Amino acid sequence: MTNRDGPPVLRTLGDRLTYLFETVREPGSRPSYRAVAEAIKSEQGVVMSAQYINQLANGERENPGLVQLTAIATYFGVTPGYLLGEHAHVERFAGELQRLAEAVAMREQVQQLMDDTMQEPAVQQIVLRARGVSPAHLELVAEMLAKVRRMEGLDDADGDESSPQDWRRV
Repeated sequence: MTNRDGPPVLRTLGDRLTYLFETVREPGSRPSYRAVAEAIKSEQGVVMSAQYINQLANGERENPGLVQLTAIATYFGVTPGYLLGEHAHVERFAGELQRLAEAVAMREQVQQLMDDTMQEPAVQQIVLRARGVSPAHLELVAEMLAKVRRMEGLDDADGDESSPQDWRRV
């Protein structure tokens, strides 16, 4: 299912469905078949079991009904044609899904970095003390920290030269 030069080669319905499970998800987690089945039922009123979705993803079943196929496609934000492997649909979504997978991976890395950083008590104290401070004064604190990092021979923590005003937009 992998292709070194670009998006993975997705030959079967199971490959495409598995790829959607791996790329279209909440950060830090892969949705379970049960969660997808429950979401489809609550959002679209279409009932299917987690086992049925699992069988489709694993290639044990290859010919879903139109209602089920449409419901799964709607859940993942793709067309039924994508799941069926229609070339134009697969080409259209392959690049978008690859970019989405990269964005999710980057978001998970940033979240892990933040989680690791916030484990340090000194960092927690700085964050707590900075709460409520004006953007102008936060900028001064950021400049002081940047100078301290340079004095200690450390790289810029995030490689970003944005100001506290920019941080509020994130």
